[in-house]
Amino acid sequence: MKFAWTPHRFSGGTLAFDLANTVILRHDPARRLDRISGPEDLAGFAVAASLHCAEARQDMAYAPCPASALQPLLELRELIDRHFRSLAVSGESNFATFVAMADKAASILRQTGMTPQRIDGAVSLSALSLAMETMNSASKALRVKLCANCGWLIVDTSRNRSRIWCDMTVCGNREKSRRHYNRKTGSPEA
Repeated sequence: MKFAWTPHRFSGGTLAFDLANTVILRHDPARRLDRISGPEDLAGFAVAASLHCAEARQDMAYAPCPASALQPLLELRELIDRHFRSLAVSGESNFATFVAMADKAASILRQTGMTPQRIDGAVSLSALSLAMETMNSASKALRVKLCANCGWLIVDTSRNRSRIWCDMTVCGNREKSRRHYNRKTGSPEA
């Protein structure tokens, strides 16, 4: 199944979260959907991330990685999700998941031919950077959140840390519509 890599798919605020968020409805086995099932999907992600990711530089596009790099990157994706989802829920970094994520990122960065422009290298650097910031700063850790609607990982860059949704036009609008419907029909809030 082919997917459109729209700007909404890059709402995480960091490349590491955008990759983790490629698994849709992660905690609902019946509806779970992985947007990266092969190297061609990862190549599409790299192109779209160059255009839409918050960390993307206009003077440098992300390059796809070889097919052999797909599995290690997907393993890193799961470690990113596990580490930062735990942080968002508990407010505290788990050192064991941090070390596992750092080890996986380091092994990716040691691959022959690695560059910071290659998508797997860029994701590894993004994950390590954010992990180091949140490990050493309680205020930065508080900015790691989960979207209240879809559960995606997001970095809250709002001044007063009030971000609730990954994207106001998608998840925020759905929630506002749900509340409006419940008010009009007299249904209890879910």
